[in-house]
Amino acid sequence: METSQFPLGKIGLAGSPPASANIGSLPPPAYTPAQSGALPAGFSSLTFNAAGEPKPTVDQCIFHLKLLEAFHRLRQDVGHTDGLFGIQDRLAQSLSSQTPEQHDVALAQVREKRWAVYVARAVDRFQSWWSSSRISQGHPDQRFTQSHLAHKAGFEDTPSSGAPRNVTPEDLPPLDVLMVWHSYMLNPRDFFEDCIRLGRLDFWATGMPWRPVNSCIDNASCRYEAPAGARLRFEAATGRAWDNLHDPAEKILRCPACLANVAVPWTTCGARSDYNHQSIDSLLTSQGVGYADRLFSQLCGRCGRVMNHDALRVHKFRRDLQLLLHEDLPMPGTILSLTGLPKSAAKRGGLRRHPVTFPNRLLKAGLKTRILEITDPHARTLASMSDIKDAIQHAVLQERSLIREANDRIISASLLRPEKIAIRRMMSRYWENSSPFALDLVGAVVRQGSFVQKMHSIDWVHSPAVTSTMRRLVEKYERFFQIMAANPGRVVVPTLDVDLAWHTHQLAPPSYYAYATMRTQIFIDHDDKIDEGKLGDAFTWTSKKYQKMFGEAYAECACWYCASTRELQRSTASQIFGSIGGVETRLEASDPPREVGKGAHVSAHGAVDTARDPVVARAAAAKLDAAYRQACERARKKGRPIPKRSRSADAAAYGSWGYPVPAGYAPHMGDRCTGGFYAANPACMSVEEGAAGNCAAGTCGGTVAAGG
Repeated sequence: METSQFPLGKIGLAGSPPASANIGSLPPPAYTPAQSGALPAGFSSLTFNAAGEPKPTVDQCIFHLKLLEAFHRLRQDVGHTDGLFGIQDRLAQSLSSQTPEQHDVALAQVREKRWAVYVARAVDRFQSWWSSSRISQGHPDQRFTQSHLAHKAGFEDTPSSGAPRNVTPEDLPPLDVLMVWHSYMLNPRDFFEDCIRLGRLDFWATGMPWRPVNSCIDNASCRYEAPAGARLRFEAATGRAWDNLHDPAEKILRCPACLANVAVPWTTCGARSDYNHQSIDSLLTSQGVGYADRLFSQLCGRCGRVMNHDALRVHKFRRDLQLLLHEDLPMPGTILSLTGLPKSAAKRGGLRRHPVTFPNRLLKAGLKTRILEITDPHARTLASMSDIKDAIQHAVLQERSLIREANDRIISASLLRPEKIAIRRMMSRYWENSSPFALDLVGAVVRQGSFVQKMHSIDWVHSPAVTSTMRRLVEKYERFFQIMAANPGRVVVPTLDVDLAWHTHQLAPPSYYAYATMRTQIFIDHDDKIDEGKLGDAFTWTSKKYQKMFGEAYAECACWYCASTRELQRSTASQIFGSIGGVETRLEASDPPREVGKGAHVSAHGAVDTARDPVVARAAAAKLDAAYRQACERARKKGRPIPKRSRSADAAAYGSWGYPVPAGYAPHMGDRCTGGFYAANPACMSVEEGAAGNCAAGTCGGTVAAGG
């Protein structure tokens, strides 16, 4: 019988709030009989549609809800396991003079840190499965090179060139690995690019295998139980244990300098015994030096070189540059067009002028010498990603002859906008990311956590009316796409119901690609990182546009944010049309209003903090404050409950660990993770030109550099 490499502690019921919770009169979230019982009887008669369905089906959305509930229960089990990874609940009791509320917040932070370590391990396990699974087997002898970009027929047919695999339950990975795969596909352009570049187009063509996945999720408990054959196949292919917690407590890294194998701990946050004078935030963000900790640092026992996250990212860049120089493999981010399509270089002067591949030409033209020099692992000074950024910046702004050589131009040395963006997009693959993938998958999983929590809170999966609910949201999703098609260049923000259909569609990549490009001529990306302030503004615009096009309210949630957004919508529309009777009629028909947190609220799981101009932030907050006051006054006149904004009243802000999250000005309806608990902050990005984490001055688009 296998034994865990970590102390498991005592596991309670998944989702149950801790016994120590003390938050005044606010009751903790608890399972109702419907939640703890079996799913509606109709689940047994659901059908499995072919992978080629042009749009998400009702049944696929229901299967997706089951899977999300399984993810939610996994997170609860991990977070509430006292002592996991050596991280004890007693850390939350170490502070003196705590109020009950401070203790609850500290305990939630402890649980978040356990989850951070678990997800980092899950991503590492996914990488092993990606490389060895029968589903994802690539063709090493057919590696994608720049020459493929020059062939119009072959390259532009890439979206339909993979062969879907017939996946059985025995082919499925453990739930933690499945969770990473799920989040990966919800970044469709990154997933597509990686499948092309790394020779995994069969993976792309297969998508989420709903039939075997659904068969492994129990209808009564929503627990994931794959057959014994799946366990044997996974362990044989990857050399990993089926259970995440049975894998070793250390990760093996190869030293970039001497290539020695170095065993590093996943976290050291639980290794200390004296916590009396430490804040929890300081302890969990500043004291850990393991691989899953933000301040990871390890000396190589053979050569004495320091390994940290930035050093590993530099090594990744150097390795990719060498593959470009010696095997002509394009750098990450230099394959797809600005619209996400595989556009060949055949019509644009060939590879010598193709804007997307400009970074590759710049590196080959001479920049390679400087970068190989500063990234030499044997150099006396350890290079950083900022050093690479500075080298590119110098080339772009100062070495005009290098640009002419890269673009085969005699006179002009100015960069075109697509060339500038190509540089930023290449660099975005390295900021906060040392993995072989186009993005940090730990962050991708964490940002999906808020959406998973909301789907659990709304609890459509246990509703007797789940089929009709899914039917309505699929229709609303089609309307959502109509808005995007009619308004190119605008950010259109989904509500939670629309986002469920959108996510479900992206889990069938070729189908989603065909649907999006047919309607918009663009491979619409699912923006996994967006400035929370811009998200709020875009949601207000989307609500107005939806009402104008379809005569119905977009968001009918009763929370303060949606009420304020409707007030902004009402104000603008009344200036133009005199009234918005359609919205008023729809709202009046909802009596009483939907419970806070149970309606179709804005989907904000991808919202991240940015270094916004404080003047702009204050202006946006003031505007929302004014709209909120108007919403309260309107509610009083109509005899409806006032949309409360207080911490205790905003029950929709319950976090994943059973405690409320303070409501701010952004449209968050789920828990906000503590970014410092992760190796790369999944909840923040910088959009300032030249800032650490961004690309070189002389290029453009801050969110591109952040992976947006």
